[in-house]
Amino acid sequence: MLFLEDQARLWLIVHLVLGVSLTAAATHQLVWMRGYLAGRFGRHRATRRFAWIVLALYAANFIVGNLIYPVYKVRVRVEYLENPAVAVAQRAVLDDARKAAGSDMAPAAPVDDQQVADTLASVSRWFDVKEHWIGLGFVLALANAFLMQAWNPRKHGAALAKPALAMTAAVAFATWAASLIGAVVTSYRSVGS
Repeated sequence: MLFLEDQARLWLIVHLVLGVSLTAAATHQLVWMRGYLAGRFGRHRATRRFAWIVLALYAANFIVGNLIYPVYKVRVRVEYLENPAVAVAQRAVLDDARKAAGSDMAPAAPVDDQQVADTLASVSRWFDVKEHWIGLGFVLALANAFLMQAWNPRKHGAALAKPALAMTAAVAFATWAASLIGAVVTSYRSVGS
C-alpha cells in the first residue's frame, strides 16, 4: 500500500482543478497585461494580484502533485507505461470480453508489442517533459510575483514592461503545456484506475 493510494483518484481530481485554475489565472494575468507594451498600466494592481494568485496555485498544485507522485510512479509508470506486456494483455482481455458479450464492435486491430512499448515509453517521457515545464514555470512564477510586487510603472517607468510581459507569457505557456501533456498522459492511465 502506497501513501494516499486509497484516495489517489480524489487527489488527482484536486490536482486537475488546481491545474485548470492555475492555467486560467496565468492566462488571465497575461491578457490583462496586453496593454503594457503600449504603456497602459491601468490594471497593474490587478495583474500584481494575479501574479500572487498564480504563485499560490502553482505551490498548491505542486504540493498535491508531489503527494500523489509515488502512486503515479509505481501504479502507472512502473506497472503500466514501462511494462508494455500489461497493455497488450489488457487489450486481449478487452477483446475477449467484447466477444463474450456478443458486442458487434470489431476487436482491436493487432498491434506489434514493440509498437506498444515505444508508444508507452514516449508517453512516459512526455510526463518528464511536463515536469520540466512545471519546474521552469514555477521558478518564473516566483520571480514574476516578486517583480510585479516591486515594480511600480508610475514610479519606475515602463522599463520593466517587456520583461514582465515576457515572464508572464512564459508562465502561461508553461501552465498550458503542462496541462495539455498531463491530459494526454492521463488518457493512457491515471492514478486510481
